[in-house]
Amino acid sequence: MKDANEHLVTVEVRPNKKTQSLSWDVNQKVLTADLTSAPEKGKANKELLKMLKKVFRAEEVSIISGFTSRTKKVKIRTKNFQKILNTLAEEQ
Repeated sequence: MKDANEHLVTVEVRPNKKTQSLSWDVNQKVLTADLTSAPEKGKANKELLKMLKKVFRAEEVSIISGFTSRTKKVKIRTKNFQKILNTLAEEQ
């Protein structure tokens, strides 16, 4: 049985950026994550998970697929998912 607080989202990762940021594309339903880490030895994945956990105040965040790809499927367990997505979309 699926937990109502579990959400699956597509994340486009852009590593090697000067600053870290997160945005939500309402039309494409994709999160875009700018990361400062390089995409080597899992550094960018670790930074992504840490950032998503903090932004979504999530109990759990895990990569489901796309470990070595810039397009990832990520599971986020949080009660505030839609509210935070709306905030991210408004910030654009």
